[in-house]
Amino acid sequence: MNKKKIIVYPYGAEIAPCVRFLNLIENYEICDIISPKGWGFTNHDACIADRYEKIGISVKENINWNANFDAILISDCINIRILEEQIIDVMLLAIKRNIDIVYTIPSGKINLPEIISNYKHFYRYENNIRPIVTSMKLKNINTPIVFIFGLSENSNKFYLQLMVRQKLLSLCYKISQIGSRTYCEIFGFHSIPDFLKSKEYSEKEKIIGFNNYIWEIEQNEKPDIIIIGIPGGVMRESDDSCDFGIMAFLISNAVSASFSCLTMHFSEITYEYLHMLKTVLSYRYNINPDCFYLSNKYIEAEMQKLQLDYIDYVVLDNDYVIDYIGENKNILSIPVFCKTDEDEQNKLSMLIIKKLTEYGE
Repeated sequence: MNKKKIIVYPYGAEIAPCVRFLNLIENYEICDIISPKGWGFTNHDACIADRYEKIGISVKENINWNANFDAILISDCINIRILEEQIIDVMLLAIKRNIDIVYTIPSGKINLPEIISNYKHFYRYENNIRPIVTSMKLKNINTPIVFIFGLSENSNKFYLQLMVRQKLLSLCYKISQIGSRTYCEIFGFHSIPDFLKSKEYSEKEKIIGFNNYIWEIEQNEKPDIIIIGIPGGVMRESDDSCDFGIMAFLISNAVSASFSCLTMHFSEITYEYLHMLKTVLSYRYNINPDCFYLSNKYIEAEMQKLQLDYIDYVVLDNDYVIDYIGENKNILSIPVFCKTDEDEQNKLSMLIIKKLTEYGE
């Protein structure tokens, strides 16, 4: 199948997982990535945004409208409101040139003019399925389920979802997947349904509806493994940036995980701290993490004191995180991952397969 050529704008840490795992994108081939002036990414390898291993694509400063491309992917970023005017201008130029717009920014973050939202080649990915509630009882899900969830938001859990997907597919497992971001359909799997965030339904209806939704996927797709990326975080980070663990509560009551991995921001971790988290999560959500993923993002204490309408993260060089885990792995005793490379994919996937094999025995 011929893939459409697509450029990514604005390129930053939030969209970096899509560029790093671009081979998983079904209908598009990324040909250029564009970062706004002042972000410091221009003329560097795309890994400058996430500080992981090299990607092999150079970041550009401006869109070359004379180049040969079919679509533009408009990506989300933490301080999106600062770029609102520029993003709208870019989309208006795309409309003039009859270029497809793949819009991945969640609804409500930007006030879109009607000329854009009504554009015939404007594609917004939303899972608007309504909950199926045939009875107020939970259905049995027989396929093993993997949870990937975060202690807080922006802790690189989408990396993990794509990383696990890529490796298990390469091992010929049939995967059904529900991802934590709104545009997972680009990668050929489902996004979390919108009804979980709707005020139209009670919590009980959402739990039953999501359980039925997973059951329908199991019946129709007949997977070997179901992967669920849980949006939001399970611990309060700030009143504006967290869903207070509501999504984790709904999903963990709807279905049970056979394996789970918790992602978290970088901090100094200890054996006691990880076991405290396991205890808290087990009682609060009935989730007992089998492993942890230590992100290379962290929040400086001084940044938390600023009155911003977004949380600004510091992205560390991942070698620092690798060295930290290497120095402490003997005292942690619980598997802690921190990379996105082939070796890390193998280790994590083998851990999942081993646990699921035990589950099936």
